[in-house]
Amino acid sequence: MLPMVPAVMLAFVVLVMESEAPGAKVPVQSASYCCAVTTEGDEAGVSDESIREGRATRSSGFRVVYTRRESRAIEVSRFLQALNPELRELDQRRLSALLVRLGEHYGYDPALIVAVIMTESSFDPRSRSHMGALGLMQILPATGQSLAIETQRPWSGERTLFDPYLNLSLGVRYLAKLQKRFGTLDVALVAYNYGPSRVDVMLRRGEPLPTEYTRRVLTRYREFLALRDASSL
Repeated sequence: MLPMVPAVMLAFVVLVMESEAPGAKVPVQSASYCCAVTTEGDEAGVSDESIREGRATRSSGFRVVYTRRESRAIEVSRFLQALNPELRELDQRRLSALLVRLGEHYGYDPALIVAVIMTESSFDPRSRSHMGALGLMQILPATGQSLAIETQRPWSGERTLFDPYLNLSLGVRYLAKLQKRFGTLDVALVAYNYGPSRVDVMLRRGEPLPTEYTRRVLTRYREFLALRDASSL
């Protein structure tokens, strides 16, 4: 038997770990199933086939029920793991949850956001361009400060943009603002890379917009869709 103090500490650690993990433990009747990956509103129960495939096990205790958002985050987490196996599990979970929330809020597929990140910084949160753009989504400090003020986020100078979660939130918001301003994702991507003022000038002059950056992002997006589909099998 564990001594009282270590036993209490162990119980606390278990509670913290459970609070970090997605899914809610829902009590079920005896002779039911444990740890089935299901979504809210799924009343079909767990089949014997899912047990054989390792997706559920027999138990008399509970099953873990995921919300649709949590299920989506799990799918994105698997995709990130396939994309970057060195990413820590906790970072995977947090980034995946944030990607899903931002995607829902702004109407973007998380895989598209990841395609922009890979094109901009190759997923390096400390990345700095020769133009001074910083972080995952390569945001210029002046743009980052403006977005932070707009969203009432704390701003402590350019180092703020090295926070990957804040950088991601500001970057997706910026892309959404550009799409609203220019009307299409293709033009918004050009403006994200070249700057909206330069795009305004090119459009006024009737000059063709550069396509290389948009092509790279959308090519990566298609590749990531295939990778995500494969990782979810």
